[in-house]
Amino acid sequence: VYLMSLVISGIISLASNVVEKYDSLLAFLIYIVVVLWLFYLLLQIMYAYRMVPYLIYDNPQLKVLDALKQSNKMMKGNKLLLFRIDISLFQWYIYAFILSLIFVVVGEYITSYFLLIIGGVLCIATILGTLLFLYPYICAISALFYEDLKAKSINKIAIDEALLEQNAEESATENNEIK
Repeated sequence: VYLMSLVISGIISLASNVVEKYDSLLAFLIYIVVVLWLFYLLLQIMYAYRMVPYLIYDNPQLKVLDALKQSNKMMKGNKLLLFRIDISLFQWYIYAFILSLIFVVVGEYITSYFLLIIGGVLCIATILGTLLFLYPYICAISALFYEDLKAKSINKIAIDEALLEQNAEESATENNEIK
């Protein structure tokens, strides 16, 4: 993570040096492309290894590098689906933020200390409610996504083994026919 942040900060400083040196629209567009590309790479890495905690929990004897490889293999073709799920859940954070912002803005215009305290309590309750109820919900969805991926990978392994057995039987029959 530290190395990744160093690389990202280096590329961003390089892009900002380009903007300062040339001070043009093209340099700004290059900067935007570089930042979006880095964001894309960061998301790819985050989603590739998102299932590592679940894998290690299911298999405590699993080594970390093996868990990283297995998570990467499980997430191939599934990163976009999980990203869509996360985006759909992100709206709940937005709702909680807007609600707490409303309490803060309304609190600015309240002259009564009693109502001001009630507004502050409601703002804190909104934030805590988000953390207490929404975060476990998101964790449960991630766990269900992992269980679904695990079931798919087990089915794929079973299908692959059945195909291998079928191919072995066919090759054995072909060898017997040749003899």
